[in-house]
Amino acid sequence: MKALLRLVGWISDLRVAIMLLLVIAVTSGVGTAIPQREPADLYHRLYDPQPWLGLLNGDGVLALQLDHVYSSGWFLGLLAWLALALLLCSSRRHWPALQAALRWIDYSTPRQLSKLSVAETLSTNTPKASLDQLAGLLQRQGWQIQRHDDRLAARKGLLGRVGPLLVHAGMVVLMLGAAWGALGGQRAEQYLAPGRSLELMDSRGSSQLTLALDHFSIQRDPAGRPEQFTSQLRILEGDGSEPVLLSLGSEQGPVEIYGADGISLARLAPGGAAVEVKGLPIRVESVLPASGILLKRDPGVPLVYAGFAIALAGGGLSLLATRQLWAIAEQPAGQAGQLHVAGLCNRNLTGFAAELPQMLAQL
Repeated sequence: MKALLRLVGWISDLRVAIMLLLVIAVTSGVGTAIPQREPADLYHRLYDPQPWLGLLNGDGVLALQLDHVYSSGWFLGLLAWLALALLLCSSRRHWPALQAALRWIDYSTPRQLSKLSVAETLSTNTPKASLDQLAGLLQRQGWQIQRHDDRLAARKGLLGRVGPLLVHAGMVVLMLGAAWGALGGQRAEQYLAPGRSLELMDSRGSSQLTLALDHFSIQRDPAGRPEQFTSQLRILEGDGSEPVLLSLGSEQGPVEIYGADGISLARLAPGGAAVEVKGLPIRVESVLPASGILLKRDPGVPLVYAGFAIALAGGGLSLLATRQLWAIAEQPAGQAGQLHVAGLCNRNLTGFAAELPQMLAQL
């Protein structure tokens, strides 16, 4: 039993959770650097001549499931471990803290108040009347009050205790959505990486032209934002005796005609006269704008958005300070009366310590 408790304590340790977050962040970066869900031969072509980071060839990338990081067993295991750590942390720390904050604590002697973080004593001839005034002041400021004859307890900002629980719950829901999307999601798209080729087909599925991407670059502004994407394409032989490629910068034209060697052969205006290219007259009647489509099904998206919303709400509530205050009216026989006031605050204790004397000054 002790060994199990130690294991639970280690799993729910904040340092372990931070370590897991760092590992997940690093592995997510790996998934960004390595092409995902591509055919196996691509990884051999990319990493057999030059291993990734000088360590992993194509077989190594495939063996470590780096070709599908986000749906790999070890990545989902990391997410499950982090979710378990958050649940254990919530159950062992934040939930008991919320329960403790909901329970009223009754301090009945000034000596008990003097041991709290913030404590003040107000000399007054009518301590019970001052206690009544303090109760009214606190109620007007939104405090919850539990009143006794010669003392009171007050609290404010209990929703702040709910914040950490919501943050952890939101992260767990988010990870469930991410895992569900990785395992049950579907997408239909095709990438063209440098060194790869792509067959362009007609509506019947017949290959019409094969393109190869030799180089792809991104031009950025001084702030690092992308401004222009440039692709260098090459037409591969085998789909026709004299293939040509038509390219245009906008729907108004002009239309550039390139040969298999990448050299411009002619320029046509939409609706203009025909031009002979490699023995064949070519005329562009018009340009029909069209839209591409990316089909993607991700059943985990609602959970991901819900997790973000819950975590953001919890983060906002976590900013609320939970404050507790106690006051005791004391009237010793033959002596001046005193009102003893003390409190606790989980955030900005210095501000609360400065606020308490100002509150007593209004009595």
